[in-house]
Amino acid sequence: MKKSFTISILCGIGLYSASIFISCNKPSQTIAQERECYQVNPTLDTVPIKTHQYSVDSIVSLKIPDDTIEMRIEKISVVNGCAYIHDNIKNKIYIFDSKGNLKKIIGERGHARGEFLGRPDEFFVDNNNKLHVFDKIGHKIIIYNEEGSVNDVLETNDFYPHSFGLTSNNRYLMYFTNGYKDQYNNNKTETRYSLISLDEKCKEYKKLIPFEYEQHSIISEHSFSQNGDRLAFLPEYADSVIVFKGDSIEKVVSFDFGGKILCKENTEKLKQSEDFSFLDTYQGVLGITRFQETDSFVYLNYFFKDYRQYWLYNKRNGETFGGHLLLEGINPYSYFCIDKNQIIAFIKNETVKTFREYYHREAFQKNLKKSPDYMKDLMEGRIQAPALVYITLK
Repeated sequence: MKKSFTISILCGIGLYSASIFISCNKPSQTIAQERECYQVNPTLDTVPIKTHQYSVDSIVSLKIPDDTIEMRIEKISVVNGCAYIHDNIKNKIYIFDSKGNLKKIIGERGHARGEFLGRPDEFFVDNNNKLHVFDKIGHKIIIYNEEGSVNDVLETNDFYPHSFGLTSNNRYLMYFTNGYKDQYNNNKTETRYSLISLDEKCKEYKKLIPFEYEQHSIISEHSFSQNGDRLAFLPEYADSVIVFKGDSIEKVVSFDFGGKILCKENTEKLKQSEDFSFLDTYQGVLGITRFQETDSFVYLNYFFKDYRQYWLYNKRNGETFGGHLLLEGINPYSYFCIDKNQIIAFIKNETVKTFREYYHREAFQKNLKKSPDYMKDLMEGRIQAPALVYITLK
């Protein structure tokens, strides 16, 4: 016998009901209903982290291949000192050691076992340092060992998800923007699902979140993010994030934008419209495009009035930073992420070259004085870009 317990949460524009089933044979198991809510004031004003409020732990110049002139970062993940960087210009995943030496490049296109029909669409690193990479067009997940050799290839032909995440117990959460329905079930009234959980062989599945409406327009850059043994799920046009431990919901994290968010103001229009041109002129928050959480920080990206905005909450002292800049002073950064108690910033080589053209201008020098000491070394070529900067708040 099983009992069901239902959590209803507002995610984006739909009311998702996630049913968690608990076996009566395990009376000691309990369900956490933890809910967290953060106030975010969407404004074009910027409250950056001041230079005196942080310290630079290290700067790692990355030794990229000669043919990689420019990188446009899709995702960075740092695991056990190694940096996994997904570049969507070359459509490759570059793996660097702690000193910036290139260990491996993942993403070769072709029909061989470890090659991609499409591109690396998403990746996660498990507890055994195995790299799991999703090829959406190829309908497969390729698993690499620590040396970068192919360990296994899992076919996902029965499932056509938009994105995937990897839980701490090595199950895959699959997100469907048009809903998943068992193709072998002839019941025409069967409920479709937005989120399902697959076992480590992509065979057996568990239904998690019912499907509400078809997603015609995609804004989130990543539907899933890891934090230790937690996996956060960010639905499209959402103001809430669902955090899983294993494949069970542990908590819901919501963000209050003061009503200035699309899912609060244009709910029915988003559900029914096939013409999304109104998104181009919308003056509020379209939705959260990226979410990360650690024991030290909560970090968001979102678009407000067509501008990318950063938002960082310091759990240690309750301070909030954000706006179109995250750090005060010269900003050659094209990407930020968080890892444990650190902020990691990526510096593009092309941006540094552009900044050097303005180096002797008065306005640039004024901003340079507000910047940390390493910025002058970077501008004058003593530190080479591209580079990762590891930052700790004081």
